[in-house]
Amino acid sequence: MSTESGAAEKIAEMTEESVTEEQVAAFLRDNPDFFLDHQELLAELSLPHQSGEAVSLLERQVSVLRERTYHANAKLGNLLENASKNDELFELTRILVLTLLRADSTAQLAAAVYDTLGRQENIDACRLIVSDSLAAEPGEHLSIDSNLAETHDDVFRLQHTHCGLPDNRQLSMLFGKSAAAIKSTARCPIMSNGTALGILAIGSRQNNYFNVNLDTLFLDFIGHVIGAVLDGKSSRLE
Repeated sequence: MSTESGAAEKIAEMTEESVTEEQVAAFLRDNPDFFLDHQELLAELSLPHQSGEAVSLLERQVSVLRERTYHANAKLGNLLENASKNDELFELTRILVLTLLRADSTAQLAAAVYDTLGRQENIDACRLIVSDSLAAEPGEHLSIDSNLAETHDDVFRLQHTHCGLPDNRQLSMLFGKSAAAIKSTARCPIMSNGTALGILAIGSRQNNYFNVNLDTLFLDFIGHVIGAVLDGKSSRLE
């Protein structure tokens, strides 16, 4: 039995009783090439458009395909953009980790963090704050806090990067003279075996650049690496 005669029989069966929308939809779904043999129907069919104008089925089909193509291209563009950002982030992470492993002192560790992160776009301040057991004196990018765990209790309690804008007292403790220009911050806890070792403080002059919706996976990872370096090399990081 040919496809056309089979379709004719189905139509005949459908006409013996009232035809439902579901039956029509099922028939067209099972016979997607039906209109190839009945192209004259395309000129008679019309679909109401949102604007109120009537358009042919073919025009509507073209419109739907164009819309789907647009959304597909947009998704592809987003995927390519994210892939590019991920490549950049991976390279940044690789460089930073290798530099941290070569550090011979806590001051060098702080300088390595600044040289890698502090020069990125929208990062206007970057400082490493450690407990007094890990450094004898502060440096250009290094601060010492003998009450580290108490000062940043909220960050250590959550054990992941805290984004937002702390109060003026904390801002001053984090960034000193640069604090007045900072509009948003990220404070990354540096811990080892549950012990608070330090805080990686990053600031931006852009409002809400570091916010509660920011994905902090990268910063959390950097915090873990710094913690491992400080803990594993504490005997010579002085």
